[in-house]
Amino acid sequence: EDLEGGIRNVLLAFAGVAGVGAGLAYLIR
Repeated sequence: EDLEGGIRNVLLAFAGVAGVGAGLAYLIR
């Protein structure tokens, strides 16, 4: 249970960082 929650949080954090990075890259180029 705890492990699943941790993995979910990591995936959400990774997706958020990837989304922000993609948005910044799109705005910068």
